[in-house]
Amino acid sequence: MRLTASLFIGFILLSAWTFAPAGTGVPSDKPGSPIVVGSPFFEDEVKARLSGMYSIVGEVPIDEDVMDQVKRFVSVDRTASKMLLQRREQFFPVLDKLFMEADLPSDLKFLAAIESGLNPAAKSGVGAAGLWQFMPGTAKILGLKVDAAMDQRLDVVLSTKAAIKYLQKLYNLFGDWALALAAYNCGEQKIIDLIDSGVPKNFWEMRKYLPRQTQLFVPAFIGMNYMMQFYGEHDLLPDADEPLHLPLSYAKVYKEMQVSDLLSSTKIDKDIFYFYNPAYRKGNIPGKKEGIFIALPDSLMSSFVDYYVIKFETKDGLTPEEVRSLNPEDNYLEVISFSRPYVFQPEGVISYLSTEVAYTKPEIIPTKEKLADLSPNLEESRLIRHIVKAKESIADVAIQYPNVGIRDLIDWNQLDISQALQPGQILLIRNRS
Repeated sequence: MRLTASLFIGFILLSAWTFAPAGTGVPSDKPGSPIVVGSPFFEDEVKARLSGMYSIVGEVPIDEDVMDQVKRFVSVDRTASKMLLQRREQFFPVLDKLFMEADLPSDLKFLAAIESGLNPAAKSGVGAAGLWQFMPGTAKILGLKVDAAMDQRLDVVLSTKAAIKYLQKLYNLFGDWALALAAYNCGEQKIIDLIDSGVPKNFWEMRKYLPRQTQLFVPAFIGMNYMMQFYGEHDLLPDADEPLHLPLSYAKVYKEMQVSDLLSSTKIDKDIFYFYNPAYRKGNIPGKKEGIFIALPDSLMSSFVDYYVIKFETKDGLTPEEVRSLNPEDNYLEVISFSRPYVFQPEGVISYLSTEVAYTKPEIIPTKEKLADLSPNLEESRLIRHIVKAKESIADVAIQYPNVGIRDLIDWNQLDISQALQPGQILLIRNRS
């Protein structure tokens, strides 16, 4: 089984990698191609950051390929990188949630940024589609529906769960994320054959035997990781007049609906609905026992929730809660919101309870000792883990939780008030509600 990148011949320029229908996301490496630097690029500073940067692929050899990929993301195509930094606000929260629930490193989300430019509707010339650029055959093997009614490769939640399934398989095969990423690009059989032939089970020693696009794939992942961590040092900040991209909310629904009825009842704009839900092809949202997802900005999700509840969860004058009590085995509505909790969804993602977060940056993982220091007599299940969003301050975090002050957050997490919070940083919060 191979993903789309293994089917490409040649390479795609970074300008094509962005937000038009996307391909593999692997930049061109044609010999002699000039690199036009769009901003100052100080190699010594970049190398120093790379040497101290955490990456799931392990220690990063700072060679020509790695430096070239970093340069592409922070200097060559700055417009594309700025767009990525905007789109991550919409899609990284749900990707973080899904990867952490699967006990996988959330940095794997950078793979979607490389593959599709974080464009759920991205399609390549050879038929790959979605955030993860699955080919139709691969998608079906991974349990995604691709038919006349819907293309679940374009569903952010379902396609990410399929990617998680595949990445878990690759990691179980090789026990190494660099090799897993290489196999994602060129197919696991290529990696297996090289290992069986006696090639060391290490990407950096193996890469000379791999296709050139795969040789560049892991350095591209490192370059994306670098850009996402150090974009500020390269003045990669969205323009002040750019609209704010808020995280999307996702509703898991089970009942069949006609999009025309939904739109007329909620006044949600047709273009907006299909922009966020490109998976639906025939004006129909099919009913599925396992559930499917609707994505909308939080302000519009409220209208959708009202529509769904009135249409499917009321009966003979009973409230939705009374209907549920009569039919506890029935599936109803679940909502994943990153802006506010919903009563319909007991596992709201704004609060991460005490499941162990694996493979995240060591410097921001709360240690067992830190948990003990926070509250030696407090059950760990009563602790909330808050993931810091871009531009979020200590005060911004404190205001989201009842009876929690800025000083509490500083003391509980041993914060240095002279340093800004970092996106993706995990803060421990004592649940006082």
